[in-house]
Amino acid sequence: MHISINKKFFNYFKNISNRKKIIEILNQNGLLLEFLNKKFLKEKKFVEIAVSQNGLSLKFADKKFKNQKEIVLKAVKNYGFALRYASNLLKNDTRIVNEAIKTSGNTIFYASRRLKNNKEIALKAIKKNPLSIQFIDQELKNKKSFIKKILNLHFGGLAFPYLPNKLINDKEVVNIACRTYGLTIKFLKETKNKFYNDYEINKTAVSQYGFALKYLKKKFKDNDDIVFAAIKQNGYALKYASSRLKNDIDFVKRCVKKHGYSLLYAGKKIKKNKKIAKIAIRKYPFALEYLDKKIKNDKNLILQALRLDCYSLQFVDKKFLENREIINTACQQDKYILKYLNLNSNRK
Repeated sequence: MHISINKKFFNYFKNISNRKKIIEILNQNGLLLEFLNKKFLKEKKFVEIAVSQNGLSLKFADKKFKNQKEIVLKAVKNYGFALRYASNLLKNDTRIVNEAIKTSGNTIFYASRRLKNNKEIALKAIKKNPLSIQFIDQELKNKKSFIKKILNLHFGGLAFPYLPNKLINDKEVVNIACRTYGLTIKFLKETKNKFYNDYEINKTAVSQYGFALKYLKKKFKDNDDIVFAAIKQNGYALKYASSRLKNDIDFVKRCVKKHGYSLLYAGKKIKKNKKIAKIAIRKYPFALEYLDKKIKNDKNLILQALRLDCYSLQFVDKKFLENREIINTACQQDKYILKYLNLNSNRK
């Protein structure tokens, strides 16, 4: 990082000799160390203040400080990527690298090769950010037992695209990746991986992330079990189901029993079905919004929704704002409902 300043201010900083003033400046912005007289870059006190305020100011410190553990430690604690400017000796220091990783797993990029091949340090980095796996030593990436630990982490599957080919084509590894990051299935599709056509892998992926259904083959989007596994994780995943399933009344009934808002992506005929509507509203009162116009004005359905959540009044046709029973039902829950929704009623 570099700060741009005009010539006037450059000369001002270069000519500052008052130590108290320098301390005041560095406490406000450590990066201004770059513009001070070079003699001050060799004074430990000023460098300590600068790196404590902004670790990246280590870049401008005298070379000797880049090899002082105390200084570098303060820099990486403030900003892990300051590790970039540490000496090679300190890039090989376990404590220094560990402190850098605490701020970002990707800082392992600047660690020594020895530490990039250290299981404990690599695991800490990947826990912080699964994508930092791309910076660990290749030797470590080839160890299946270690990779399985990584993939089992929360969202560990994000690391999958950076694995060696032999592991990308290992079903056990693929399954673990899909279990912690469902969008792994998208990578399988893009790379034409042989497991993209595997039933178990596909079901595992959508069970972790329902919207992964979008990337499945047509035959899986038409599979009741796989699609329902996606729906259980996210009711809106019905959007990516086959037309057959969207119009299958028994299947949609299962979906809205789980998530009433799944009705949004049901077939047109199903949105006209009062039995389905009642089930959906019971689970999600705002499903009133998704009903076909022919039943959306059904008074009983409206009252059902209002008794569960008065704010579903926003989806009611304006003509019902003149209906005493409907307005009273809504106001029983919140007497200010009309004001909140900016609705007006001429109650009789």
